[in-house]
Formats: sequence, C-alpha cells, structure tokens
Amino acid sequence: MILASNGAHSVSPEDLTRLIEITGIPVFTEEAARGIVADDHPLCFGFADLRVSEVAAHLGDADTILMLGKKLDSTINFGQPPALNKDVRIIQVESSAGLIGLSRGVTLSVNEDPAAVVRQLIPEAEKRHWAAHPLRSEMESTASALKSRLDALAPDSAPLHSMSVHRALTPMLDRDTALIFEGSDFGFYGATYHPSYRPSRWFTVGTMGMIGWGVPYGLGARIALPDSKVVVLSGDGSFGFNAMEIDTAVRHGLDIVVVVGVDGVWGIDYHQQVQLYGKAVSTELPPARYDKLAESLGAHGEYVDQPDQLQGALQRAFATKGPSVVNVRTAPSPSPRTQHTLNLKGNSPKEGRAGGHSLLPGV
Repeated sequence: MILASNGAHSVSPEDLTRLIEITGIPVFTEEAARGIVADDHPLCFGFADLRVSEVAAHLGDADTILMLGKKLDSTINFGQPPALNKDVRIIQVESSAGLIGLSRGVTLSVNEDPAAVVRQLIPEAEKRHWAAHPLRSEMESTASALKSRLDALAPDSAPLHSMSVHRALTPMLDRDTALIFEGSDFGFYGATYHPSYRPSRWFTVGTMGMIGWGVPYGLGARIALPDSKVVVLSGDGSFGFNAMEIDTAVRHGLDIVVVVGVDGVWGIDYHQQVQLYGKAVSTELPPARYDKLAESLGAHGEYVDQPDQLQGALQRAFATKGPSVVNVRTAPSPSPRTQHTLNLKGNSPKEGRAGGHSLLPGV
C-alpha cells in the first residue's frame, strides 16, 4: 500500500494517480497530502488516520508500505502492531533525513523529495506486470460499510446528531470547497465522513491535537482560495478559543460559513469520564448561543435545535455575503476518534446525558 502524508505535498496529482493506476496499489492520504488523489478514485481509500477511519486499519494487512513523506508517528502507532504488521517492509521516502526510522527500523530509506521519487517510479512500474491487488475488494467493502453506518447515525429527531448536520451539509458542497474540521467529536465525525477531492481543500487537526485554530485557518483559506467556498466545522469548546475572529471576518468582508456543533461538552474527555468512570468532572459546557455572538459582531447568525430548521439555516448561511455562524444544538455522541480511545481502554459503553446516542458500531 501507499501512504502519503505532509512531506508528499510536492507530489503532483497526475503523477501519483498515474503510479497507482499502473500498479493497482491502494493509496491513503493524510494532512497536506489530502486530495492529491481524490477520495472518489477507486484506488484511493481516503483519510489514513486509523483512529478515525476503520478503512485505514487495512494498513495492518499490508506486507509492504511505501511511505511518501510520512513519519512513523502516533497515527500509525509509531509503526508498531496492530497498526502495521510486525514484519511489514517499509519504504520510507522523506526529504528530511532526521524523520526517517524514528521509532522503528525501515527496510529501505530514501532521503529525497517524494515528488522526484514518484516521477522515477512511474517508468519503472510501466515495465512490469501487476496482478490485481488482493486486498482491494475487502477494503472497498470496509469503506462502504463505514459510510452506511455513519449515514445511519443521522436520525430525524432532536437533539440532532452530529451526522445529521454533516449529511445535510453534503449537497451544498462542491469539489472545490475548502473544509476545515476542528474540535473533537463534531469535527472528527466530519473528517471521517467528508471526502477530499483537491489538494489544499481539506484540513483537520494535526498529530499534536491542537484546538482553537479553526476560524483563523478558515479566514486564511478564504484569502488563499478566493474562488472556493470555505466551511469551518467546529465543536463548541474549540470555537470558543477564537470566536472573536468573526469580528476580523466582518471587518474584512470575508465570506466563510462556520458551523458550530454545540453539544455542551468537552467531547473526548467527557465521554471517557462518563463511560469509563460513570461521571463527568468539569467537562460540561453551557449551551452558548454563538449565533447571537455572531450577530452582535455584524455577522449573520442562525440557530438550529430542530431537524426541520437545519436545511434552511444552512442555505441562508451560504447565500449570505460575509461571514455566517450556524449554531446547531447537537447531542453528545462519541465520534470514531473518541470511540477508538474508549475501545483501547476496554470500555463497556455507559449512557451519557441527552439520551446518549448509540456508539458507532464496529469502529
């Protein structure tokens, strides 16, 4: 398999697409490499973070992995099982020599720009016969099952599930839309669900787990991509860090849509506390009206707490000149990222407040 990450940002979409089409090798992308190959390409299996996408767990089935600008970091358990096979052959292509073999030995290290290596691999690959990839069908089934389970988490009831928001948003997005996923559960549901189609259009939290960057990043994306829609998808806790940057957007007339999933908790911590220890400690938040904050700063604000309000609120936000904030009251629900952490700790699910939506099965 091929795993492309930050250091592969220089690889051209045409070159990487050509390489996988010649060889039939599946590719995963993450961080700055998202969109180098569109997620709807039959050989691209999307976001590589196995904490978020169970499809990425198939990296553990590979006997050989070509890593293009990818560190052996926490997203793949530092190269150790079960994220990767203990006997896997790793070919690490990295322009920075200090990032090669940080946490385990690699079979072959290539200290070079991944773009140059991919260009050199294409003519060599063309000389060889490539059999059908033995895992492709199984990976397709896993991807299809994951999408079906996420879709099933969008009930037509109040309080809304995070997935209800992401599903309603989908028809309003195009292949050029810039998506910024911030925060924990609300953002990670989106990062698991929404595909990436073009480079520099899909952004989520890095491996250090920072929060508070979503709105400022969205403003930067608006300047860098003047012809693209820009949508920031943020949890309520993370939005609070830099909510006043809506004032910056108003003063500079920046058209961005900020959708805030207000579930009233610090998601990852809250669910671990409730489901592992049976109570929440300092992880509950008041149901703030960020739409009113936006209006007080001169932006457009929308409040949604019923399913029949959602579609119209989103449509008006996209039609508004200048910044819009859509404040959606959602139920606390552990995202795939949170559930991954709970599973690692041997959790037996307990019900949290707001009725406790069912956990995402199988993730």
